Amino acid sequence: MVGKWHLGYSRWSQTPMGKGFESFYGYLQGQTDYYNRTSASCTHGACFYPRNLWAHSKFGEGAAGYDFWDNRTAVYQDLGKYTVDAYEERIERLLRPYASASPPSQPLFLYYAEQQLHIPLQAPPEPEY
Repeated sequence: MVGKWHLGYSRWSQTPMGKGFESFYGYLQGQTDYYNRTSASCTHGACFYPRNLWAHSKFGEGAAGYDFWDNRTAVYQDLGKYTVDAYEERIERLLRPYASASPPSQPLFLYYAEQQLHIPLQAPPEPEY
């Protein structure tokens, strides 16, 4: 699975891998910043974590918590990279063996839950987007 989960994460059994997916690359909450991969304390006039409103985070002002995973491991090496690009790279890596001369005999089910449909709506400044 690649992308947004948003179906529970208070126990590992509620996460994608706990629900039967062999792999997961994405975020577990309802929304994250496309670049710093955090949930904001306050956004669009709503405060989700008012206690953190004035707190400083190493991920940026107003960031309440980091949320980006590769299976059960938090992923920090892509911090600052546009998440949609990271998702597309992961999907290409997952599909590459199936385009080879001797593809795996096991079929592939790939579930991609797009982030681009969710707040915060962020697009990079480059014209190709």
